Amino acid sequence: MKKTRRLTQVESVSDNKSAYSWVNAVFMGLLAAVFGVLAHWVIFESDLFWQVRAGREILQNWHVQTVDSWSHTAKGEPWYNFQWLSTVVVYLVHRLGRGYEALGWFRSFLVFSWMLEILGLLWLSRVRMPGLARFTVPIILAPWVYVMCWFRLQMRPDLFAACFYVGLLLIWSAELTQRRRHVLSIGLLLVWANFHSGTVVVGIFVFFLFLLTGYGKRRDFREIFFWALAGGACLFLTPQGFRILEVLRQNVFEYNYAMTGNPDQQPFRWDLLQFHKGGWSLLLWVIYTAVAALGYLFLWSRLERLPALYRSRPLVLIGGTLLTAMVVSKIRAIHYQVVFLLPVVAAAANYAWERLSKRRGLLAVVWAMPAFFLWGWAIPDLTRFVAKPIGSGLWVNDLPVEAVAFLKREKPQGALLNSYGFGGYLIAELPEYPVSIDGRELPFLKFREEMEAAKAGGVDAYRGFLSKYQINIVLELPPGTFFQPGKGFSDTHQLLYPSEEWAQVFFDNASVLYVRKIPRNAALIQKWGFNFVRRGLPANFAASFKGVLDEVRHAFEIEFDQCLRNSPENFYCLVGKSAFLRVRGQIREALELVLHAKRINPHSVETWLELEVLYKELGSLSEADQAKRSANRLANFEN
Repeated sequence: MKKTRRLTQVESVSDNKSAYSWVNAVFMGLLAAVFGVLAHWVIFESDLFWQVRAGREILQNWHVQTVDSWSHTAKGEPWYNFQWLSTVVVYLVHRLGRGYEALGWFRSFLVFSWMLEILGLLWLSRVRMPGLARFTVPIILAPWVYVMCWFRLQMRPDLFAACFYVGLLLIWSAELTQRRRHVLSIGLLLVWANFHSGTVVVGIFVFFLFLLTGYGKRRDFREIFFWALAGGACLFLTPQGFRILEVLRQNVFEYNYAMTGNPDQQPFRWDLLQFHKGGWSLLLWVIYTAVAALGYLFLWSRLERLPALYRSRPLVLIGGTLLTAMVVSKIRAIHYQVVFLLPVVAAAANYAWERLSKRRGLLAVVWAMPAFFLWGWAIPDLTRFVAKPIGSGLWVNDLPVEAVAFLKREKPQGALLNSYGFGGYLIAELPEYPVSIDGRELPFLKFREEMEAAKAGGVDAYRGFLSKYQINIVLELPPGTFFQPGKGFSDTHQLLYPSEEWAQVFFDNASVLYVRKIPRNAALIQKWGFNFVRRGLPANFAASFKGVLDEVRHAFEIEFDQCLRNSPENFYCLVGKSAFLRVRGQIREALELVLHAKRINPHSVETWLELEVLYKELGSLSEADQAKRSANRLANFEN
């Protein structure tokens, strides 16, 4: 009878654990899905487009690229596609999904998978955690991790690498035999190397650390040497072989952040803690790193509170220090350090929960404050002002979609000079015009240095540079605006592309297109050239500023009307036209145009400033004040 009762109790406990596991699995799945939805931004990643073309070429030719064939400035130069398998997967998703929109959903899926792995790592890392804390700790740590790392969650090969990295930590945190752990790690590193050889170095480094410092005091060093050799060999078991060493050498010793301007490649600086420079990401990262360091010092004599793997002091000290140094060197490494230290931060949070559990009021306040800040402030702020909009399709405010369509249709003559960020889209969508530069960066280091030196050398030096490369077409970012007392408004393109030699023939929400005034382009310029409107002038300049002649003002409005006929979603032209309507007293019609411009580009300072003026005209002072605050905030981000 007693035996039957004992069996019943065991079965009851087992049923409760099973039910609890299901509840936890559903909870983690739903929480991860939230971040997958938050990362379902419109497609803005320029490199994504050339990766589609690279994957298509690999499957067509059964050959992985080793030289550049897409540019006119580095053609024939070495370029090793060390992320070849990523490009194949990206192309297949694009093809099966019948468009780039499918890659936005694929990004969401990868972010969901990444966060689910992180929550799984939290689950495996929990030591002596009270029941309720199993749910409340992830509610704080999951958004904390997301806000710190969101700018690295782009649909690029690095996102595959992020998932592989957390997978490696999961393998070593799970209850597996050493042999199985080693075999799974080598398999993962081998796949990772073919998805992104450049970042697998981080995975190999962490694998070495686990081998040397992980579990147990008795070690067979011959076995450690064998598995370390196998892990290191994964770096070279790709189509690029030992050529990856040259890529790594260039990235470490030749890469110049100041030259390329890629913000994710910049080193950590204290001024990035200003909200308008780094958002909440880097500020929260500093706090997170401090919590990890102080928490580990506090747990130094309480190692039983840490998961088994992290009870090795050399593992945490060496890994945490070197990964933090990587972030200081290049902030793009942030997610590697954050995830590595997550079990330490979780253990510190568990201990704090236990210590405060008897003082429930204080516990509620301590836990509610960061939860409210992260979910109620940081994430909404990031979503509204920093990240790209949630949705499907292409982000035409970053990609020169309409300008490329114009080039395809009108076919101006000559070589193309393009902005760095446009190169990937041009490679995929405008192959008939080889690019001058794109996001692959390394093949263009000499060209970039030459271009920057020419700009610094003055007008004649830059004119000579353009002539050397036979540049007759320029696709640039919209110029900056500045005001010179006594001379009026001007823009940063006036000196580089003076109107005596160049004509502005088109601009969309992302770019400005100039063509050289040569006989072969004369008909195109006659048909499409702007004689008055310049994208670098304030949109409301002609309508609002005194001293503009009536005939000039009329010519401006005609060109704004022409712009809107050809590009109805051009927010700059919408704001410019609305200013003319406002001056004529057509406030309601002007407001309708500006609100439409705001829906197209909610990050335009000019749109918010015009909206402020219109709300004041209507007597809506609270809305005007809100528009002013939005304009100031966005202006801070731009600066």
